[in-house]
Amino acid sequence: MKKVFEIIRFEYLTQVKRKGFWIGVFSIPLLIVLSTGISILSLVLTSDQKPVAYIDRNGVLEERLIPSEGGPFNDRIEFVAYEDVDQAREDLLNEKIQGYFVIDENYQKNREVEYFTPDLSYDKVVSDFRRYMRFNLLRDIPENTKTRIWDGSSVTIRSLQTMEDLNLDQWWNIALPFAVAVILFILIQMGGSYILQAMVTEKETRMMEILVTAVTPLELLIGKAVGNLAVAITMLLVWGLFGGVLLVLLPAFALIQIDINWGIQILTLILFLETLFMYAGFMLTAGLLATDAREAGQLTWGFGLLMSLPFVFITGVIFNPNNALSVFLSLFPFTSFFVMPVRMSFGSVPTWQVLLSILILCGMMVFSGWLASRALKSGLLNFSRKLKYRDLFKKGNAS
Repeated sequence: MKKVFEIIRFEYLTQVKRKGFWIGVFSIPLLIVLSTGISILSLVLTSDQKPVAYIDRNGVLEERLIPSEGGPFNDRIEFVAYEDVDQAREDLLNEKIQGYFVIDENYQKNREVEYFTPDLSYDKVVSDFRRYMRFNLLRDIPENTKTRIWDGSSVTIRSLQTMEDLNLDQWWNIALPFAVAVILFILIQMGGSYILQAMVTEKETRMMEILVTAVTPLELLIGKAVGNLAVAITMLLVWGLFGGVLLVLLPAFALIQIDINWGIQILTLILFLETLFMYAGFMLTAGLLATDAREAGQLTWGFGLLMSLPFVFITGVIFNPNNALSVFLSLFPFTSFFVMPVRMSFGSVPTWQVLLSILILCGMMVFSGWLASRALKSGLLNFSRKLKYRDLFKKGNAS
């Protein structure tokens, strides 16, 4: 075990000691922060701070109330009452107001409201004025009833067979599988590139033949896989630290109440780790079979294609979590890491399917490790000959 840790340490320090590594690590979050800051600044600078007028011909806003809601990125628009349409039109032409609403005199029957603006385009003012109207129409209703109408209903979907609950307001349980899928994709792309680079370099210099005289092939594979994946995880931890600081600094997130379904999150973590090591085994195999980094990339392009499948079919999985395609994708080892948690977030999944998904992925993880071990042994025995995937299944190659 000590030899494995030495290999992990060597692979990890070889990458993280490079200046280019840390430049790449910090450049991405800094670019994201910079681009986000520029976007927010442009919104602030281009936002129209002028008030919006309205002409109430029906009298529904005669005793108006102003909502107390607001947020750091949702400043309330000032609505000003006008008596005369001509005056509102003149102020609009003189750019004293953004626009003006005209509430029809028969509003209680036809609910017609017109909005006049210089440009015919979608305007956030319309949705704000709709909320403003709804708030005032509820002013004579008791406070408890008003709150229920304003906030709406909290709908919980319950399975008749399993009595499991699905609350669509629990967005966190739905968002985490998406976040894990993106993180896994980044980890595999970055960690895989490090693994391929390390394996191809040592194969070209024939350093691998020297290493296997001191350690077993299994120890070498585990050390290289874990060491190079740890490099990618380090990058993600730094990015996560940046993201955590941003969440703390943004006051809007302080009001979010998170109700976590720990069953889904634990399953997501298990599938994440299994998938990560499964892909690491396949990346090691590609690096051992390839003669250079370019060829290694060609051998692994199919894995990237398989990882994109969940994103292609995600809409169907969300709206039909228990149809045949969704069940297949949740059991297929290259897509189950994402599809199974999403299915559990949007529907009721039998326990046997969850366990089968974990077992299948575990089997593929073991298989990928076995394949990498075969590739290492076959490569040492056939150094002068280029190997293909089918050669790994021939009996004589790794004996």
